[in-house]
Amino acid sequence: MNNPKRGFVVYFDNYPMLLAMPPEQRGLLFTALMQYADGRWRGEVTDPEEVLVRWPDMGAQAQMGFRFMASAVDRDTQRWLLRRQAGERRRQQTRQRFGCRFALRLLHRNY
Repeated sequence: MNNPKRGFVVYFDNYPMLLAMPPEQRGLLFTALMQYADGRWRGEVTDPEEVLVRWPDMGAQAQMGFRFMASAVDRDTQRWLLRRQAGERRRQQTRQRFGCRFALRLLHRNY
């Protein structure tokens, strides 16, 4: 990929829910969430349930937390993908308008 996604956000409003879980369940939740977030931006996973079936030891509370947190991952990933597409369109338009060398200098100067 040209511009890989490097991470995902965990929001503080999930903190009370996470504190109520045993540490081993938190670990399973975060590992599954990492799997989901990575697969989501790559287009390999579209439904949180696809990941949950890989984690049969995850308790009901951790599964519910995973579903809540996965919805935030979905929202944030969609926003990131749209911004990435918009950036690529701008780069293509700049290359077409000014030529490749000038476009690269112009983009580097603006950042």
